[in-house]
Amino acid sequence: MPLAKLLQPRLASLLTSPRTRKSLRQLQETKRRLGAQPHVVSVWLRADDPYSYLLVQILPRFVAHFDVVLQVHIINRHEEATTPAPVELAAYARRDAVLLARRQALDFPDQAAAPDITDTDLATRLLLAHAKQPPAIFLPLARQALAALWRGYHKKLSTLASRFLPMTAATAAVQLESNLQRLQALGHYQPAMLHYGGEWYWGIDRLPYLAERLQELGIARMAHDFVLNDAPLPGEKGLVPHQFLISEPADL
Repeated sequence: MPLAKLLQPRLASLLTSPRTRKSLRQLQETKRRLGAQPHVVSVWLRADDPYSYLLVQILPRFVAHFDVVLQVHIINRHEEATTPAPVELAAYARRDAVLLARRQALDFPDQAAAPDITDTDLATRLLLAHAKQPPAIFLPLARQALAALWRGYHKKLSTLASRFLPMTAATAAVQLESNLQRLQALGHYQPAMLHYGGEWYWGIDRLPYLAERLQELGIARMAHDFVLNDAPLPGEKGLVPHQFLISEPADL
């Protein structure tokens, strides 16, 4: 057996060990302090992604709990090579979102179909235009826009767009490409992703792990822990096949 292949499992184990992770986190924190930088959490959202809509509903509580700067990036696609069977995957994501929404008492329509393409474009440009607003302004707007999109409320979405002007199509195309390239440069491709201190956290399912990390850094504004509901609801198994649920940390 080649030496490289023999060492590969040991190297993988070393890179993913708690000790290595702790050392890397300490290095990231040292760099942040030396640069006198705030605790920046970057989030990538996509209007027609179910997990992004769920995340938008949780983020107000998250940013109220921790002393962080939230940077929002909007995307509208990812590379085809990273998404086998996109139609089927999107359908599974919608069914999974129903389950997660019920568990966390969030909004997601039980029988949601793929959002209208024209409405998706409008919602995307609306989010793009206001992504740099403070979270107290952007997140409520994003929640209203995505609720209208996912529930097919065309008139409500149009009303929002008339009050809070969307980005023009030409400007949006440039910004979307820039955001996607930035996401890929950091080593990812999916929406509903949060990035902090060199690590990725996917959607509301991984948000408690980021919260735990921030809690350890002592930047919580509140005495209690940031927690989400982990308990399955009665009859939950019948909603979504287990293989389509967001996997456990050990499976990633």
